Amino acid sequence: MKISEVVGDGLQSFVAVVRCAVDGMGSVTIRVQIRCDGLIQARYLLTRLYGRGNVQSVHQTVLEQSIKPIEPSTSVIRPIKPKSGIIKSIKPMTPKQGMKKSMADAKKAVKKKERKTKAINRVRVAQNHLADINREP
Repeated sequence: MKISEVVGDGLQSFVAVVRCAVDGMGSVTIRVQIRCDGLIQARYLLTRLYGRGNVQSVHQTVLEQSIKPIEPSTSVIRPIKPKSGIIKSIKPMTPKQGMKKSMADAKKAVKKKERKTKAINRVRVAQNHLADINREP
């Protein structure tokens, strides 16, 4: 059993990362702790306080856990090297090749739309036929 279940007042604690705009100085990202009934209420309240689009994340905290400061990651991202020589390079298309590809894509889209329309029409015919069968007695 958690200590918040025994001693709690019914409110949950949340930590949020929000962006605060300062006139003439740009914006600053800060962490805020708030207590309310639930996650949705916390997000609505923070949106009301800091503005739409300024609430970046909201996480529930537990009394047993201490809030650790956010530190920048020290990991280095290295590019992935292909294991085989299959991927050499991507060559740009000439304008003529680009036009051919776009025309082929357009033809595929038209054919797909025609197939979809035919399928919808077949379903309508079948539904009408079933309705006619049910009306005849």
